[in-house]
Amino acid sequence: MTRLRVVPAALAAGATIGVALPFLPLFQPNSWLRVTVLLVLIVGVAGVGMRRVSRSAAIVVAGQLVIGLVAILLLLLRSTLWYALPTVDTVTTVTAAVPAFVRSVTEQAAPVAATAPVILVLAVVFVLLAVSVDALAVTKRMPGAAGIPLLTAYVAAASNSTEGLAFTYFLIPAAAWVALLAHEGTARLVRWGAVIARPRGGQARNPAPGILTWARGVALIAIAAAVVLPGVLPHLPPRFIADGLARGDRGGNGVGSSLQDTLAVAQHLGDRSTQPVLRYETDDPNPPPMRVDVLNQYSDGVWRPTSGQLFDTGGELPATDASEAIARRTPTTRVTDNRMAAPQLPLPGTPLTIDVAADRLRVDANGMVKRVGEMDSYAVNYELVEPSQAQLRAADPRGSDRADDLAIDAMSADYVSAILDEVAPADLDAAEQAWRIQAWLRSARFTYSLDLATPVAFDDTGRAVPLDPLSQFLATRRGYCVQFATAMVMMARHRGIPARVAIGFLPGTLNGREWTVRSADAHAWPELYFPSIGWVRFEPTPGTHTGQAPGWTIDAAPTTGPSATTSAPSTSATAEASDSAAPAPTTSEEPGLAGVIADVGGWLRATWIPLTTILLVAISVLITPLLGSIRRRRALRRARDDAERTEVLWQSLLDRLDDIEVRAGPGETPRQARDTLTRSAYLDGASTAALDTVVATLERARYAAPGADLPDVTADSELVARTARSRRRLTMRIRAWLWPLEGRRAWGEMWNSVDRRGR
Repeated sequence: MTRLRVVPAALAAGATIGVALPFLPLFQPNSWLRVTVLLVLIVGVAGVGMRRVSRSAAIVVAGQLVIGLVAILLLLLRSTLWYALPTVDTVTTVTAAVPAFVRSVTEQAAPVAATAPVILVLAVVFVLLAVSVDALAVTKRMPGAAGIPLLTAYVAAASNSTEGLAFTYFLIPAAAWVALLAHEGTARLVRWGAVIARPRGGQARNPAPGILTWARGVALIAIAAAVVLPGVLPHLPPRFIADGLARGDRGGNGVGSSLQDTLAVAQHLGDRSTQPVLRYETDDPNPPPMRVDVLNQYSDGVWRPTSGQLFDTGGELPATDASEAIARRTPTTRVTDNRMAAPQLPLPGTPLTIDVAADRLRVDANGMVKRVGEMDSYAVNYELVEPSQAQLRAADPRGSDRADDLAIDAMSADYVSAILDEVAPADLDAAEQAWRIQAWLRSARFTYSLDLATPVAFDDTGRAVPLDPLSQFLATRRGYCVQFATAMVMMARHRGIPARVAIGFLPGTLNGREWTVRSADAHAWPELYFPSIGWVRFEPTPGTHTGQAPGWTIDAAPTTGPSATTSAPSTSATAEASDSAAPAPTTSEEPGLAGVIADVGGWLRATWIPLTTILLVAISVLITPLLGSIRRRRALRRARDDAERTEVLWQSLLDRLDDIEVRAGPGETPRQARDTLTRSAYLDGASTAALDTVVATLERARYAAPGADLPDVTADSELVARTARSRRRLTMRIRAWLWPLEGRRAWGEMWNSVDRRGR
């Protein structure tokens, strides 16, 4: 039992799991935590087994590493194995996961999308952490040293969280670590004090009793300070792994704000900065958003541009694809205070001319104009196309060869297709489909929020929801511009319409003649491609944030045919439009019995870890007193005569009194024990008489002739135990009932029996 060290192994696993909890705000959805908990438990059990096999710390650690890595293969890489053996595909997947993980944590703001590569790397990291903590705290018996990797992991989580961590995230691993220290016994804590010299020719003196008290006080004060001080002292802005949408501010002469050129659909935004990023004046009475970049490649829940390469076109600017028949206007905007970092250049519409030197301009692979060096002010004359509804209907983009702008997300494909069949049937023309998709997303069904909803397993129709961020948004219907734009782009691509995500800024706030754009105005919107018109801006994000959608993106005329009753809203539609403004994504508001059952199943899947933990704790709590009762009854049945039966009852009484901290002195005779117990238990007259009867019967059992008839003292011992418990406080009585000494003895005997059989 000593070699196996089950209790410290459990505490070490608990500390490792506890230090994984602060990573929940950093990686979403939290499905990775289930895998992590299972792997940490596997490492802990492996350590118990390896210590049973060998006393060598190196062999134990090696065995834990091998078992942990095998568990990762079976849990996360099973599809790449050949009869449980790694293959070339396994190696390829692992080597690709590492750079994918690095790219995710360096390009995305917290929370990072918990994609398959992210989950795999997190699993490896926590297996290594679990092995190191178990090796130090359990195998090498150095729980103090185990605090180093635990603290390192906690600091990594705390320093990269978007908000200050709740104090419970610290208390759980700290409590488990302190429990590890305590389990090693007071001798290790005493050594915190000074070295006490050995008297000449004599024995070493016992350490001063105050040292242990002082050491415990230091530990408690340190924990209390760590919990209390963060709430009292001014909170400094946290350092993020990477900036989120419009969070960058690199300083330096007031120039340096930038938009990330990658967008993670699963990340929360939280509070946004009100720092100005540019100011401008314009003759456009209704200025469009200031576009900075476009993103058209979507994988693992993240949008990225086609390429970062820039081309020198000699000052020639990309032209619009709109034909002469398309209406357009050409306003002019003069930017007076641009604080965006190069090469980003905020521009409205399609620029016709920019009053800067030609060698200062570049163009990327998507035709976006960029800049070289600082550009505090500039004037741009631009073109805005304003197609009519009829022109959009006539321009059918389906069959386009724009592969990058038609790629769909495989993880969400089935779920998106099912919704599209109800929102925008395939037999409609492309413009009608786009209008319906936008109207559905802008309807009152969806909620605009910078905080995303908790992931779900089933939607309100009972359909299973994949874990990818797009499906989760469509099911929970809560998000901000990135989610709304992503949903419309992917739904349009499913219908064969080329689409991409544009990022930039809303027009800002007008003060006199000057518009001010702030970081909080950062925005993402979809652009859909129609032949002879070009890229057309749509606005699916609710109007409470973005205002009214462009007129050309709303079908003003009712449709004909069976679906006429669910036509898109009129030009006055906003986020407050009713549910009748677009086709309902469900066939019924009530999911029915099947949906209810599916919801219950989804809830169970989402909460299996806490439910299993509660169930195991409840079982252990209930089974321990039951085992104690069974042990006592079995001993009574095995008693060969009244004398042995009396001995069993006496020992049982001592154990039950020990549960409430009423104990006889070591080596006391039954009469001496009676006097001690009577004083300590505060027995009344009846219970004192019952204890006298038990002791008198015990003396007869020990000193009378074998086989003598003795009275049954079961009722007397029960009276003594019941009275003694009634004199104790409620918490002690509950503890005595839930965790009795007799039950613990039963657990120990069962373990010893298993241990003997295993030898």
